[in-house]
Amino acid sequence: MAASKRSIASGTKLEHGRRAARMASYILIAKVLSFLAMGIAFLVVVRLLGPNLYGVYTVALAASGFFGTFGSLGISSALMKFIPEYMERKEKKKVGRTIADGMWIMLLMGTAFAAITFLLSGYLAAGMHNPSYGPVIQVASLVVVLSVLYGAITSVLIGLGRERQFAAVTIIQVVSQAALAILLALSGWGAYAPLVALILGYVIGLALSLAFVYLRDAVTAMRPSGSGMRELLKFSWPIGLSGILGSSINNIIPIVLGVFATAFVLGNFGVVSKISSLMDIVTGSIGMALLPSFAGSFARGESTKRVGKYYAYSVHFSFVLMAPVIIAVIMLAQPVSVTAFSALYTLAPAYVQIFALGLLVSIFGIYTTQLLIGAGKVKQLIKYTAAMTAIQLALIPMLIPTLGGYGAVLLLYLITPLLTDTLFIYAIKRDFGAGIWVGKLARASAANAMMAVLLLPVMWFLGSSYVSIIAAAVLIFAAYPPLIAVTGGLTAKDLDIMRNVMRGVPALGQLMGVLSSYAGLFSR
Repeated sequence: MAASKRSIASGTKLEHGRRAARMASYILIAKVLSFLAMGIAFLVVVRLLGPNLYGVYTVALAASGFFGTFGSLGISSALMKFIPEYMERKEKKKVGRTIADGMWIMLLMGTAFAAITFLLSGYLAAGMHNPSYGPVIQVASLVVVLSVLYGAITSVLIGLGRERQFAAVTIIQVVSQAALAILLALSGWGAYAPLVALILGYVIGLALSLAFVYLRDAVTAMRPSGSGMRELLKFSWPIGLSGILGSSINNIIPIVLGVFATAFVLGNFGVVSKISSLMDIVTGSIGMALLPSFAGSFARGESTKRVGKYYAYSVHFSFVLMAPVIIAVIMLAQPVSVTAFSALYTLAPAYVQIFALGLLVSIFGIYTTQLLIGAGKVKQLIKYTAAMTAIQLALIPMLIPTLGGYGAVLLLYLITPLLTDTLFIYAIKRDFGAGIWVGKLARASAANAMMAVLLLPVMWFLGSSYVSIIAAAVLIFAAYPPLIAVTGGLTAKDLDIMRNVMRGVPALGQLMGVLSSYAGLFSR
């Protein structure tokens, strides 16, 4: 009987892993294709605009992002939690009602904060001593309402388990935005080009998502109810407040930097900010897949210890997969920056190195938010986020006025991940018994240190060119799987779990299967 229970538990865990992996794979495929489209557009636009105009765009986007954070209220996360739970219990009417309530909240709040952004645009421009920022911020105010609506409806697709439809929407939205950004930049629209492209991309994605939800999926369109909206807000407001405290810092920092630095510095900062959003493709894809999975696990009554182990596996596998890429970015920041952005962005290489180091640090606490939300511990989430935000706010006047762009990058991309790791990992350890596997992490780190040594000749002899980037990628694929296996960063059991979880997952599953089998030749 005990063996039977263990077998059932093992099968359940494997099925949850496959479901999350399948979801993550479709999301990742969409995001990778989006990454390629946006990456191409980014490289073209950043060269056409130059550091000064790109700095104006960066400020306008930060302003819309700041007020958009207030409009989101955590509704997207709430939708990704409740819809899978209602689907698990076959409560279809509650699914339709929840979608209607969430979308109406987003429409009302998004419109209100878009109006606030528009009205305050002149004051923001005056505060940054550059009146030319004002009209661009006014255009960016449309991003506020469209971004929260788009975020909510795509979260509905994730919650419904419609990963293929989510992938289609994401690809069409981003490819449209990328093509329009290039076209408008070439047509001389200046700082308005990427903003107008973003607005039109959101309109296209929003329309397509609504069609998928209400036509293709046949979800019943229902009127929102005051009681339903209050119930949704009762759960989501701590998440929203946590998001406001966390994300608002990301947008406050560029605005404060605009007071103390030139548009040139803002343009260089905007480059690393865009790289950050592109790197979020990987971590965000996995996080979006894990939240419904965690929520479904708790809805089925699984133990916190079992879910905590699932979380620990997710963190360790993420470190193993992402660390060599991050190390390559740190070592090859100069050739990547010069080749990709042009030599005009002279501050970008150092900014990129700081960002990449922070990304490596952030892996350890990267999925804590999804686990806390999935378990319904939203008040605990806001407590830790508030503490972290208070520290960040205290550091802004110390770092940015004295260090300028370097202070902004250090605070946002290195100090913040360290704070996240310190505060949130403690909470996960206490509540779920989940921690970092120190021994395995040390062995994986040893493999990455060896990988860094192998990359040194690439950096020294090939210089700042595409050739060095291609050579580094080939070397990582050839040498890293054996290194991670020989050092014990991934054991034979780990590789079997990875193969089983990824089996049947399109595209990504095949690639991971090949890499796992290759590493297995050297495993102990």
